[in-house]
Amino acid sequence: DAMKVGDQTVLTRDRGGFRVVTLNRPKALNALNEEMILSLYKHYSAYDASDLVTGVLLKGEGKAFCAGGDVKAVTKRYKEGFEKEL
Repeated sequence: DAMKVGDQTVLTRDRGGFRVVTLNRPKALNALNEEMILSLYKHYSAYDASDLVTGVLLKGEGKAFCAGGDVKAVTKRYKEGFEKEL
């Protein structure tokens, strides 16, 4: 039910005072990567500062809500950083 917009990994909808936030990486079982975490933080910070937001629903696109952290992305980033230091 979330609108897919390009390659956005976090989708948001405004339902009056209620916000619907959808994790949108169904092929990766919505595992959180750095881009998603930063996007969630940005949105939640704005919601927290607003008197207009009365609630937030977080859901996952596809068959999984969220598989946790994206271990593949963390490992790749670690290896890239490690190689740069050598």
